[in-house]
Amino acid sequence: MTKKRLALVVLLAISLLVACSKGPSAPLKPIGASTPVPYPTPTPAPTVIPSSGSAGVAGPDLPTAERMIVRQGSLVLVVADLTQAVEKAAETAQNLGGYVISSSQQGDTGASISLRVPAEKLEPALASLKALAVRVVNEDTRSQDVTEEYVDLEASLRNLEAAEAQYVEILKKAWDVEGMLKVQQELVNVRGQIERTKGRMNYLERTTDMSQIDVSFLLSKNPEPIVRPGWSPRETLRDALRSLASFGQHLAGLGIWLLVFSPLWIVVGLIIFFVVRRSSRRPT
Repeated sequence: MTKKRLALVVLLAISLLVACSKGPSAPLKPIGASTPVPYPTPTPAPTVIPSSGSAGVAGPDLPTAERMIVRQGSLVLVVADLTQAVEKAAETAQNLGGYVISSSQQGDTGASISLRVPAEKLEPALASLKALAVRVVNEDTRSQDVTEEYVDLEASLRNLEAAEAQYVEILKKAWDVEGMLKVQQELVNVRGQIERTKGRMNYLERTTDMSQIDVSFLLSKNPEPIVRPGWSPRETLRDALRSLASFGQHLAGLGIWLLVFSPLWIVVGLIIFFVVRRSSRRPT
């Protein structure tokens, strides 16, 4: 029995040595574990650079009726009453479907008012305002074509809105805080550019539909104008020439009458001559 036990112990020792000689087994992978997906890098937002329709750049070939034209006018008028002139100017704008932007009065020396009227009513508005004046010192009208700038803004707005949609989708897939903050910052920048672009487009639409008129009023010390309305140097010259021609016609007519009646005047003159000569020869 002793020999059998000794052999059994030796076999157990050899088995333990063989088992220890094999390396440690690989750790098991937990069920359900997943590898983190890399965070997508956001695309930089496009920068909006509105075009002002500079020279040398081909603009959109649009019909004249569809082009966006901004028209403005300015007047400097001499009036007899500043307060009344400002009130009448405001009434003129309201009657034409416009409104007053601002108005101010500088004591008793002058006043100013800024109006907006429908673009198609610009000329009637200017005529009505000039009718308030004793004298028109200055009149100026300006036009600016903003069609190219507006078309460029529309294209920029489409690009910005597409970028906004892209950032929204990326934000939904962001898995870490740093990535979310980065996308949100870009999204805020894009939305700010969208708001500025829309604001500029709205401004161009308003200024195209409604023309602005700036009026400056000066107080007249003498309500009677230096030059009466309707006076024209050309008409005055024509009147003078007409009077001269009429005088020449009357003078020529008188000469013709004298020439026609000259035989009668000769006979009468001879009779008077002989009568005077005979009476002078009589003795006293």
